[in-house]
Amino acid sequence: MIVGSLSTSGIAYLGDKNRRHLDEQSATRLIVSEIEKDQRRLGSVLAFGTLPRHEALDTEEWGREQSTLARSLNDKEWSSTARFYADLDSVDELLAANRCLRNTERRIVFVSIRTGNNAIRALGKGTPYVAPPVIASCGT
Repeated sequence: MIVGSLSTSGIAYLGDKNRRHLDEQSATRLIVSEIEKDQRRLGSVLAFGTLPRHEALDTEEWGREQSTLARSLNDKEWSSTARFYADLDSVDELLAANRCLRNTERRIVFVSIRTGNNAIRALGKGTPYVAPPVIASCGT
């Protein structure tokens, strides 16, 4: 009876550990995908000073997966990822206040792209984004 209880507990522990690992892996993949998508959108802002009307910066996965990642990421991974989303909030505020960002404001966008690359490198997945050149100034 004791052996059966220990065996059942061991199997339950291993199953739970495997589920947690899969949850962490899934959360990381979703976040990397969201970061890459937002970096492409940030590239549009950098190049043109604004986002196309039908696009928006997205933090939905971050909102859903943040607690899972807080438990599983090391300090460097967590701080790099959290920094990207903090920078993304700053860009979102700039876009809400301005129809088109001037070149000086686009520096914040460039920094956000760089922090996204830092997060991708820290998480060890995905591909760093190469920022495009400025193509158009506001009104052109």
